[in-house]
Amino acid sequence: MEQAIDSNGLLARGTVFTAIVAKQHISNDTVQFQVGENDTLEVLFNGEEILFDSVPVLDYGDTVLYNKGNSTVQALFANGSSVEISVRNGIINSIMVSLPDSMENTTSGLMGNFNSLEYDDLQPRDETSYILEQDLKNIHNKFGITCEYNRFRHLSIN
Repeated sequence: MEQAIDSNGLLARGTVFTAIVAKQHISNDTVQFQVGENDTLEVLFNGEEILFDSVPVLDYGDTVLYNKGNSTVQALFANGSSVEISVRNGIINSIMVSLPDSMENTTSGLMGNFNSLEYDDLQPRDETSYILEQDLKNIHNKFGITCEYNRFRHLSIN
């Protein structure tokens, strides 16, 4: 997550996604989606950059990557889950996660806990309490930053 930049190139009040990582625990496959040079979608599979070239589907056994065009890529995992990411205007503008029912009550992440409970989705990592005051400042500073991969590179919203 990074602070948003407005059309004039100035920092804006808001947070945008510029990278998402999905990891499958069956095979430990990791797929990283990130905004790359020229504001395009880059995909890394187990740390290696993927170039789809003229092939829209790449099958790695337990993980299949599908280039849907228009800066949209879907990762399908052997456990039945999938993640689809789209990039527009230099940000990740669409994140779609699909999980099988068997993963309910065992899955959590930046999008919350997959358990049908609304109140516990904004739980900071490594904590047992939830954010009760769900305004932009608290969501960013008390939740979003705790989910960041590189915790030394973050901005606070005042």
